[in-house]
Order: sequence, then C-alpha cells, then structure tokens
Amino acid sequence: MEKSDLRVSFVSTYPPRHCGIGTYTLALARVMDEFFLKRRTQIVAISDKKYRYSDRVVFGIEQENRRAYHKAAEFLASGPCEVVSIQHEYGIYGGEFGEYLLDLLERLEKPCVTTLHSVVPVHTSKRKEITQRILDLSDAIIVMTKGSKETLTRIFNVDHAKIRVVHHGVPNVRPDEQEKAKKKLGLEGRFVVSTFGLINPGKGIEYALDALPHVVREIPNILYLVVGKTHPVIRKKFGEVYRETLEQKMRDLKLNGHVRFINRYLDYHELVDYLKATDVYVAPQTDPHQSASGTLAYAIGAGAAIISTPTAYAQGVLANGRGYLVDFLDSVAIAKKLLQLAKYPELLRKKRMKTYLYGRRMIWPVVGLEHLKVFEQLAYGKPKRIRIPVRALTKTPELIPS
Repeated sequence: MEKSDLRVSFVSTYPPRHCGIGTYTLALARVMDEFFLKRRTQIVAISDKKYRYSDRVVFGIEQENRRAYHKAAEFLASGPCEVVSIQHEYGIYGGEFGEYLLDLLERLEKPCVTTLHSVVPVHTSKRKEITQRILDLSDAIIVMTKGSKETLTRIFNVDHAKIRVVHHGVPNVRPDEQEKAKKKLGLEGRFVVSTFGLINPGKGIEYALDALPHVVREIPNILYLVVGKTHPVIRKKFGEVYRETLEQKMRDLKLNGHVRFINRYLDYHELVDYLKATDVYVAPQTDPHQSASGTLAYAIGAGAAIISTPTAYAQGVLANGRGYLVDFLDSVAIAKKLLQLAKYPELLRKKRMKTYLYGRRMIWPVVGLEHLKVFEQLAYGKPKRIRIPVRALTKTPELIPS
C-alpha cells in the first residue's frame, strides 16, 4: 500500500509520563507511522516535570507555563506538518479546566482535529465556556462513541458534521490462546477475573472485592487480579492509602488465596498475556459520565467476558448483549454475574466470543485508518482511497492503556 505524504503533529502527554492519554497517543502515532504515513509523526509533549523522551518528541510544553503554549503554536506554525491532532483531557493542560490550551489553539495556523477523551453532560459555566471555545477552534472533533457525539450536540453549539466517531484502539490478539497464557503465568486451573490500569478510587475495586466472598464458596478456584500501579497523581497527593485500604479489605474478607495485587506497570506483552488469561474482566468504575476507557476497550479486544457499571462508555461498547451492566456500588450484582458466568461455561464462551468479534473493529490499524481519513479531509479536502494492508490485521503497535 502506498503511504500518504501527510505530515501530522500530535499535542498530548507522552510516555514515559504515566498517563492514559499519552499511551493512547503512542499507539496511534506508531500505527500511523507503520502503515499509513511516509514521514514519522511528531509529538508536542505536555509535561508536569522533566522526562527523558524519545526523539519523536520535538517540542515540550510545561503544563502550567502559559507562555509555553504560545511558543508551541509558533513552533507548529513554522514546522513541517499539515495537520495538528490535539488529544484533549481537562486535567492534562494548564490553567482552570485546562484553559491554557486555548492559548495554543487561538494562535494555531494549521488545520486541527481535537480528540475528546472526556465528554460529560454536566459542566460549570467556566468549563462549558472553555469547552465551547475548544469546539469552535477545532476544524474537526473525534469522540469514541455515538453517545458522546449526542451529548456534545445536545449541550454545545457544534455542527454534527464536524464530529467523527472513532473507536478507542485495541491490540489484535488471537482468541484461542487462553490456556497457553494461563500456563505461562502460572494460572492453570483458575477461574481468572481481572481489573487493570492505574489504580485510583474511581475504579471502584472495593466493590469487586466485596463481591468475592459470595462467589468463593461456590467457585473455590476463582482468582481476582488487580493489575497496575497507583495513579501517579493519586500517589503524589495521598500516597498508597487507597491500595493499602484494598489490601486490608482483602485480609478482612479472608480472600488472601483468591486475590492477587500486581503492583507494577506491565510491558505490552505481559499485559496482553494477562488479558488473554482473563475469563471475566470487571470494571466497577464509579463515574457514570466516563466517556472513554482504554482499559475496558483492551479487555474487549482481548475477548474477555465483561461485567461493568453503566458508565457512558460501557453503555455504548457493551450494548446488544456484549457484556453485563450492573448498578453502581452494587457488589451483590457483581457476585451474581460472576457466579452465572463461572457456572455456565457455554454462556461464558458465547460472551467472550461476542466481545472478541466486536473488538475486531477496534484494532489499532482500523482505528489508524479512520484517523487518516479525518486528517486527509482537513489537509486535502477529501481522503485518498486507501485500504488496510493484510499485514496490518495481524500486527499491532505495542501499547498499554491506563
């Protein structure tokens, strides 16, 4: 396949900063480079401290330095790119509700597409004003579900045609390697349940723990894996209080043989092995307005059966029976669904296959192609005719969401 001449610059957080937006950007940049673009993508990185970045990062913005956003706009104006991709989350840009981003957007002289990683229906007047301005200054908007598009058009003054729905990307894994993965990880004979990502109170892990005593009596081989480090922002403010509370709850509930905390940031291959070994992925998040979740997306891509609270994102990707939605803060409902899936292997198999098949439309090469269409529409007026190469369907960039 002939690659595009288009040159793209991303404005985002970026590894080694531990941030879900940054890891998303890394995956998207890699897939664009490998399959779709002749020239390497470039990153303008938002930093909360000094990091040792790869040479893909060509400019840095100190998060709370307003003048740095002006300089970034000047750099992008003079640099060799046709399209700028802004990865937006309120907490990663400086100022109140990330308002310093407006200093960059107002000075940006090139077409800009903004990907909204948070789309919420309730705003303060200040945040609504900032968000409306971001929408006005962006030439195109990307969201990850139809529900997010509906929310935007209901609350803000924005043209439907300006908004594109593109899935969160996921790894492309085989559906038949669960037992091999369990053996590799020493999990043979276990009914594996997992939750992963940067640990913080919003994940609601305590409700999954509270569900387990109801399950252990009937499913003694169950093992719940809590995979990931504490979120750096939480650790900076509160230390390891939340994780220590979860570990104490595990001991109080006498679940020591049925819960395992894996307190580290896994590399891509290790994470994929844990996902392949997972029978049921539990996502007991407590924020109903969550509009995107890389961790839930990855679990879908790996073909796990899913039990989730009805966040905005989960309601979209788990519709039509692709997973179970349970009420917020409801441990009993989680327990009931875990028992149902553990007791009926054929039901578990069907649920896993349903999520796996849906996940094929979310693999990174497919998501990369959808981005390319948007980028070329902005740069050239219409996208070129491009097909996904066969090798893209069997290979995917290495990346871990948080």
